Amino acid sequence: MIQFKTIKEALKYKDKCPLCSYNLEMSHLYGDMDYDNNRLHIFNYSNIIIIDILNDSIKVIPNEDMSTPFMGLHVTRLMMSCHSCKNYECYLLLKINLQDFCWEEISFNSETIIVGSDRIKNIFSINETQYHKNIYGTMTGLPLIPFDFSNPQNTIDKIKLLIPYI
Repeated sequence: MIQFKTIKEALKYKDKCPLCSYNLEMSHLYGDMDYDNNRLHIFNYSNIIIIDILNDSIKVIPNEDMSTPFMGLHVTRLMMSCHSCKNYECYLLLKINLQDFCWEEISFNSETIIVGSDRIKNIFSINETQYHKNIYGTMTGLPLIPFDFSNPQNTIDKIKLLIPYI
């Protein structure tokens, strides 16, 4: 699994869609996240975590309603996706130490491509490829299979060859 020292480094790792070269954007930020002016705001039940992407700094503001702020490890995922072809997305795994205001881990967790009606997801943290026939169909788990971004159909063909043997 690919790990990074800074959030800026992680965001630059995959900043363009490997299928169409369009810029990736933070998207579908969960209800507990917001992004503006190079700052990522993460809301949990006892804190607001502010990540300054340019300076790679972390600030934790306790929720006024909580008598004691949560001071452990906050784990979340950040999704980057292509708004042009809509056939690629990837996730960064963020582990934030709320007591020391530092990163425990920033890693490239997974990436997904959509080819026609098929969806393939590589999850690097568990070394697995998940194949969904008809996007939301039954999932088949396979050993990690690298994507062929220049011809994604090749990846589908490899998977279809392996499925009878699983």
